[in-house]
Amino acid sequence: MLTVCLKTITGVLIIIGSLVCGSQVMSKSQCSTPGYIRDSLLGCYKIVLYPTAVTYDEGRHACVNDGGQLFLVNSAEKGVHLIKAIRSEMITSAVIQGSRGPESSWFDEHGNPLSYLPSLIENKDDEEATKLILKFAPDNINIMFSAI
Repeated sequence: MLTVCLKTITGVLIIIGSLVCGSQVMSKSQCSTPGYIRDSLLGCYKIVLYPTAVTYDEGRHACVNDGGQLFLVNSAEKGVHLIKAIRSEMITSAVIQGSRGPESSWFDEHGNPLSYLPSLIENKDDEEATKLILKFAPDNINIMFSAI
């Protein structure tokens, strides 16, 4: 299983299946944290493979321990770019910033309403689904969120 974290100014992403972390602290050619890959849109990131599944909270803590937080998808462009990057590693979905309580809106890790939500959110009416996953929509072109 793997979890992905991206450490950017807006956050770090977790993917169930691998861990990817990233950072905006970078020169024009490299990241400040060893082992990270530089991306012009997403910042710096790395993918760490896990031999077993990790929970949402374990993945979130792993990102925090690496100096980041779950990735905040704040535009369709970043979401598509990110899902293509992780898909190249044979990963099909990623846990991202976005949580809620029963009957509430989606918030980031600082309690602010999410600035971007795609038009398609799978399981959005399930009150027990309180976290978000990023994945490709059924057309394999656009992105969608899925509540878990």
